[in-house]
Amino acid sequence: MVDFKINHGPWQQIFIGKVYGHEVEIITNQEHIYLIFIYELIGEKKIGAIVEGYKALYSKGQIESFINTLPKPSMGIMKNNLEKTQKIFFLTFDPIYLDFTQEDYLKKLDYEIDKNFDNIRTVIDLARTSSIELKELGEVSIKEYFQIIGDPFVMQVLLSPKRTSGLTKMNIKMDLEEDKQTKIQLGLTKNREIVIEKTKNLYRTSIVGEKQEQALYCAYILAENLLLEGKQVIIFDQTEYFNGLAEASKNDSKLKEQLVEYEPSGFPVKKIVAKENMKVSMKNTELGLIFDNLGIKDEKLEEGIIELAKKINFNTPQELIANLFDANQLNDFQKLKAERILTIIDNNYGKIFGKNIELQELIKKWPGTLGRATIIETNKLNKNEDLIFTQSLMNYLEASIEEEKVSEIALIITNGNELFKGKDTIRLINELEKDGFGIIFTGNSTIPESIESTLTTKINVIKENDIAITVKGKPSYRLNLRPNLSGNPKY
Repeated sequence: MVDFKINHGPWQQIFIGKVYGHEVEIITNQEHIYLIFIYELIGEKKIGAIVEGYKALYSKGQIESFINTLPKPSMGIMKNNLEKTQKIFFLTFDPIYLDFTQEDYLKKLDYEIDKNFDNIRTVIDLARTSSIELKELGEVSIKEYFQIIGDPFVMQVLLSPKRTSGLTKMNIKMDLEEDKQTKIQLGLTKNREIVIEKTKNLYRTSIVGEKQEQALYCAYILAENLLLEGKQVIIFDQTEYFNGLAEASKNDSKLKEQLVEYEPSGFPVKKIVAKENMKVSMKNTELGLIFDNLGIKDEKLEEGIIELAKKINFNTPQELIANLFDANQLNDFQKLKAERILTIIDNNYGKIFGKNIELQELIKKWPGTLGRATIIETNKLNKNEDLIFTQSLMNYLEASIEEEKVSEIALIITNGNELFKGKDTIRLINELEKDGFGIIFTGNSTIPESIESTLTTKINVIKENDIAITVKGKPSYRLNLRPNLSGNPKY
């Protein structure tokens, strides 16, 4: 039995049983709202449900023509017992999916019920203009509707719209999530038209803004949209900007004002601090990048060290030093010089190097419908460390991911312009995209053409949350980004 601690109670159960192979339950309250739960089960355990609602209203007048012109799902039931004809109008609420593994799943249902009360008042006003009388059942005598309300056959009819013919064939959660994918709002146009951009179009995106916080805010909203669709997101965060993803915002009124269907919500988040509780293996580092940063110009020495690095397993400069004896391309003098250079590298960058984190710690899925954000805080790294660390981790992902499913993992890189200094960066990004990763860059200048040509979407921040979007093959357009669902990010 569903937990009846739902707003607008008390609720009582009026139907429970199996319909079209699924466990179904119907509950109602004193305001004659009917909630239909179609359960998803694993074994005997209920893990979620599709919920659809109906509001019953007494009807008088030519309800048939009114239903035909109404731009909302609705249904009318008329019954004649030879003495009197009774009519009931049912306004349908949009179906939602409740994930019982989420602690706040009942809040989601409460929100949907509250939202639909405005629709009820609007429909009553529309009916009046069409000479139709709609009233709350509590305002009329029970004699006016008793033939319909409570009739077991009517309860069966409530289960019929939209799904009856295909209910036994559908995967409840997946089918509804497929619908939900097209409904995640990105923002509003100047004319207050809701803008919904497909998430697949946001999966490979460059975000350019004159001010860092404005570009970061755009990336934050894209991250929320990805997480709402169940995607996994790995965020390289230099400024702790994304920490608020774990907590619900206080934007209830702002979200309603901007016509956002979702209520404030936090997301599953795992935070990792680079250098402190996460290292990268020097084996995955572009050694030429380190040599450039240190101003080393000895090509033969560099080639000899790189050749040795390809042959052995190591994680730190000290482990590479221990294997210099096997550097056959270097003579004894060059080996001594290589030892000095690797010691300098150890002194400058040694604290970022060590054994790689287990891959599953980065890409582990979160139970339920939401995606998980892995936030890698790089604020304790200087610019050179940040560049080396980020590129090394990307190399590790690219090299290790071959047998993993990565079609739902996006990287958000907030130091895009710095990252492009690496000689190997362009090849690396292209390889990651081929492997199925999403790549979202933020920066304050143009992304190199060789990378931007592989991206699907370009976003330019005009001012604050006002952005211009260009998706390949579509006309450009402008919008104001929606308010955040989580945290308190500033722009």
